Amino acid sequence: MIDAGWLNIGSLILGLVAWIIPAINLVEKNKRIINGLLLPLSVSALALSQYVFKSFITFTW
Repeated sequence: MIDAGWLNIGSLILGLVAWIIPAINLVEKNKRIINGLLLPLSVSALALSQYVFKSFITFTW
């Protein structure tokens, strides 16, 4: 079984990834290539982070 601490850390890391990817997109000069690749990755990281956080909240001891 996954420990609750690992779910919390995973949610934090995925949330940070979801924030860092748009920041990279703002700095990058060649936006045409980056937009097509990083936007779905950022949205997926955000959705997965929310799922992991919900799993942490409803974790049964």
